[in-house]
Amino acid sequence: MQRTRAMMLLFASLTYLAQGAIHAAAGHGFLSGKKSGMQPELVATTLARVEDRWRSQAVLFTECNSTQGGGSATLDCSHATSAFMKSCSTVVSAVVSGSSGDRENVKEYLGVVCNEPELTSWKKEWCSGLADSVSSMMSADNYENREDFDSTRLCQGFWSKMTAVEATRLEQERVEHARRLEAERIQLAAAKKKAEEAAAEEARRRAVAEAAAKEAAKKAAAEAAEKARQEAKKRAEEQKKAAERAEAEAVKRQQEEAAREAEEAQKRAEEAAARVDAKRKEA
Repeated sequence: MQRTRAMMLLFASLTYLAQGAIHAAAGHGFLSGKKSGMQPELVATTLARVEDRWRSQAVLFTECNSTQGGGSATLDCSHATSAFMKSCSTVVSAVVSGSSGDRENVKEYLGVVCNEPELTSWKKEWCSGLADSVSSMMSADNYENREDFDSTRLCQGFWSKMTAVEATRLEQERVEHARRLEAERIQLAAAKKKAEEAAAEEARRRAVAEAAAKEAAKKAAAEAAEKARQEAKKRAEEQKKAAERAEAEAVKRQQEEAAREAEEAQKRAEEAAARVDAKRKEA
């Protein structure tokens, strides 16, 4: 019955907290007149939502202090602390009161709740930390626990641990973020350098190709000019030889013509001499 009542009060407190309706009264009457089983999974599910809010408050407080250097006239960093203290005190008071101050009941029940699958990673750690803090502060005297348990002091200590953990986590995230940015900067610089080197190599390759093309064109032009010169020279030589042959043939023809004419003249002279000789014989 004590554990059932503890669950009822804790579940009711967490439900109000998760919905944002936090009441100043804690520990009695949240589920008065209603029947409920232990159902630690329901408490764990609700506690998970409450822990989300607690973590947001711890982050807000840590970032506020970091930004303002511990607070400023324009931003009061204590609002997150006040909200957490009110919420935490409600939950802790419900646990202690619902257990009738029995430390073993609190330890046993919260141990079951914190091991529910709904609470994993940091949420399980926070649940276990809260359970340890509550059971450690409770004495063996049930009456003393019911009447004099200092929820405020417990929540202050738990808040200090939470904010210290969040400050460390945020700093680690900041360092990791800076590391990633630096890695990205180095990667981008390397990529830029590689791209520039590739562009320079491409420009060099194009320049070499263009120079080679120009040299090839120049060589081709020189070869074409030389070929044209050689062909012109050959044609000139052929024309000269042709002219020489024509001249030689003309000279030969002239010589042959002169020889023929001389031969014909001699023949005519011989014929004339023969006629003269014949006439002399006749006379």
